Amino acid sequence: MDRSSDDLDYIRRLYEERVVSAVPFYMEAADLADLVEWYEKAGLDHEAEACLRYALRLHPDDFDLLLTKAYRLKNYGRWSEALELVRSLADQNLREVKMFYFENMLNEMRPDEAEAYLEQEFFSDKGGQVDYDVYVEAAELYLDYNFPDRALHALRHVPATFGDAKQKAELEADAYAGKSDFSQAEAVMNASLDADPYDDISWTQLADIQYKAHKFSAAFDSSNYALAINPDSDQALRVRACAAAEGNDIADYGRYADEYLAKFPDDYYVRLLLGERYYADGRYDDAAKALQQAYRACPQDATDKQRILSGLVYTYAHQGRVALAFESFAAGFATPPSPFEATYQIASIVFDIGRKTDAVRLLDQYLDVHPLNGQEVMRLSALLCKYGCYEPAGTVWVVLLAPYKDVPPMAQPWLAYGAYRMGLHRDALRRLREAVVTSPDETYGLFSEAFPGHGVTDFPVLLERMLREQGDA
Repeated sequence: MDRSSDDLDYIRRLYEERVVSAVPFYMEAADLADLVEWYEKAGLDHEAEACLRYALRLHPDDFDLLLTKAYRLKNYGRWSEALELVRSLADQNLREVKMFYFENMLNEMRPDEAEAYLEQEFFSDKGGQVDYDVYVEAAELYLDYNFPDRALHALRHVPATFGDAKQKAELEADAYAGKSDFSQAEAVMNASLDADPYDDISWTQLADIQYKAHKFSAAFDSSNYALAINPDSDQALRVRACAAAEGNDIADYGRYADEYLAKFPDDYYVRLLLGERYYADGRYDDAAKALQQAYRACPQDATDKQRILSGLVYTYAHQGRVALAFESFAAGFATPPSPFEATYQIASIVFDIGRKTDAVRLLDQYLDVHPLNGQEVMRLSALLCKYGCYEPAGTVWVVLLAPYKDVPPMAQPWLAYGAYRMGLHRDALRRLREAVVTSPDETYGLFSEAFPGHGVTDFPVLLERMLREQGDA
């Protein structure tokens, strides 16, 4: 698209007026193609799709419109249809077509073939004529598919005097950041800002790099510089909110987060950080609200989905809403965990935050309905020992210490120690004799405080002596 904004605005108004009138009309293919691109950049996907369909009804064989359709199919993940369409285009030698094939190779994880294809199609036997824009576009695609080293290699072919120096610097910085070489990424952006210190986009990119490098104070300052130049910079508002989340003043973060979320209420990540800050400050009601909204906005396949769910489960547990924590945990999986696994995980969380009574109640409720197998006996006895929960979990220990045929030998240290702490010394001795053989290190870790200064093989002897002294041998 290479036309003035006023010209495009006129075309858009003309098109939209005619659409509203529902009267058939004619427009040039180039105008409609530019309009589709404008709608895409504005995030108006429905309008872009409707415009493209109308354009293709008027111009079914137009190359640019068909290529636009292919790229939209690709963006929706419909690669097979997109490739079939591109292969049907009459002119296979155009750069846009070749770059489509190049991107497909990257998408199929064939970067070596993609690089060889690029060299063959654009740079071999060109008589010294090099289209450096191809290297820049290739670098962008390498970054889109997470090949930062290849992006840097492509950019090294581009002279410093060619084209848009800022674009090259931004791509280089992104590539170094993709390699986690944040110091080099920051150096590239600082050099770019030395050449033009009044570029809000460069300040914002620098802020983003500093945030990823955990230089939160610097990221906060850089985003403020960007906003001083362009108060409407949405990305700078976002980076500032995220950087402020790492500061000490929750009120400040809440203010910056609210300012950003007023414009972008469905940004899950900023809400996630807000919820985590509230949680860290013990404001569990506020944390629950922020995390609930983050969970709603987070895409199902995003890696942060489980992080938000974990935050919610911990928050509900702190609120004493253990049943809701359990239900939420189980609902957060495409394949729900077994009832035992869900109970075990939630009990671990509730123990972890110090609410032993709630954890024992949850285990009791599970054991009222479900029998245990040997592996489950081992895991629960180890869990109770880990959190030092004995007499308060007496009803649970009664179940764990019952006879089970399939209890693994490795379970005996925890069962022996549980029996010992519950005062069931004869049962503890029987299990301890096996534990010192099967799991001496774990047994020593559990019983060393009860029998200080002795080796693990002495423990059964010492416990037996104690029983004789008590008249219980």
